[in-house]
Amino acid sequence: MERILNRNPRIVIPPETGFFRFLDMLGLLNVDSPSREELLNVVRAYEREKRFPYLGLDEAEAESELLKNASSYADIFVNLMERFRRTEGKERWGEKTPSHLLYVDSIRECFPNALFILVVRDGRAVIASQLKHPVWNWDLLQATRRWSRDAKVMMRIMARLNKDRLFVVRFEELVQDPEKVTRAMCKFLGEEFDQEMIRPSRSSTETQSQKDQYYGRSWMQKSRGAIDNTRANDWHKEYSAPELKLVEKMIGSELKKLGYALENPAAPAWPILYLYQEVKTIPKRIWNRLHRRGKFPMEERV
Repeated sequence: MERILNRNPRIVIPPETGFFRFLDMLGLLNVDSPSREELLNVVRAYEREKRFPYLGLDEAEAESELLKNASSYADIFVNLMERFRRTEGKERWGEKTPSHLLYVDSIRECFPNALFILVVRDGRAVIASQLKHPVWNWDLLQATRRWSRDAKVMMRIMARLNKDRLFVVRFEELVQDPEKVTRAMCKFLGEEFDQEMIRPSRSSTETQSQKDQYYGRSWMQKSRGAIDNTRANDWHKEYSAPELKLVEKMIGSELKKLGYALENPAAPAWPILYLYQEVKTIPKRIWNRLHRRGKFPMEERV
């Protein structure tokens, strides 16, 4: 979806900023009227997140660029996005960070006129994809619980936001008929549909720019190619019968509420799999508990 929108001649969406999650981690999400020093501290802390090169911002200019006329943390974010918009020569900017799903209320507070696009995908497909991610070291239970949490948040958003503020995209419908879905989305945004939006990216994955290196990472390769309609249901082959039974036991309620039918295969071994997955995560849970209590600094984690 981010790549489709970026191909519109008027819209730009930078690599994930993670900005609202970043503020939350610092405990600053609901801070009003920060001082100039506090604003500067946030810019410097954000710089240490190593996102500047991907966002096209030179570190030497970061402080002056992001603090320009800023009186709030939202102003820093706007300056960041406006800088990227100007660099790309576009008229409008948007932002896509998956974890920002949890911060819709905060984003609406900062930007009352914001438009939201929510992509809904079968949780079984999402979980299968997350388990193959080369960076996330998640097991089956972690990935399943994460999707269950996110699904509940998505349903709350769909219940609370008016249709003039929220456009819901079904991933399965998008890959089956990308032109129809993209045209409807453009109408929602007040933009003209451009056929280039649903064509593969023409830029090389081997370009030297840091932004293209960001998008060239292995788990983003499919987003650069043609839209593949087989991806709607290719998750079936990723599960054994006990795994699928376990996943559907854990997220079946959310799947049904979002309109997905359960397969419910006969798999009597799923409780054994659940117990195995729980036991396997005990060392990690103990470590996390000790870390939260300050027993060990995060840097010592192996």
